Amino acid sequence: MFFAMELDRILSALRDLGLIDRIAAAEILNEADGLPFINGYGQANGLSVETLHKFRDDHEKALAYLQERHPDVSFAYDSYTPYTDINLMPRNMQMWNFHLYA
Repeated sequence: MFFAMELDRILSALRDLGLIDRIAAAEILNEADGLPFINGYGQANGLSVETLHKFRDDHEKALAYLQERHPDVSFAYDSYTPYTDINLMPRNMQMWNFHLYA
């Protein structure tokens, strides 16, 4: 939620400057599925589905907070791979993007 609140501050400042329409999409966390305390890169942590759902639920609450405050902005879930664990993916995201490194 901390990152959602900080993103809200940025989006609110852009709105105040009349620049909110320049935002194509916003994400709370970069490569959220790679966080070391969740799955880590390569899904190495072997966490239970319940633990993954707890992270997903927290992410969904943060997205709902932002969507309520900025209904004209699309919010994305960002992953480091197209093979991300769907148990982590917030169900209220409006788009999904992943990083393709080549």
